[in-house]
Amino acid sequence: MNNDYQSIIKLFEKNGIENFSRLPDNQGDIKLFADLFNNISNNYYRSIPQLFTWTKRTYITSTFAPDTGCPSVSVTVTVALAVGA
Repeated sequence: MNNDYQSIIKLFEKNGIENFSRLPDNQGDIKLFADLFNNISNNYYRSIPQLFTWTKRTYITSTFAPDTGCPSVSVTVTVALAVGA
């Protein structure tokens, strides 16, 4: 989501548009914006049923080896939303 948001910022900067005040004039750039925005929106709505919350910044997950039941992989994910970067 952060990468898509950064791409939107760059798209608007490339077109000289401040504060997302209007859509770009170029149809290709409008389509790119729509695609990026839809990616952000879809990822946001997909995260809701997975109990994702913006107030929790770190998620730790483990997977278990099927034969032993012992942890085989531990992954820590830190979530940060870049706003106005």
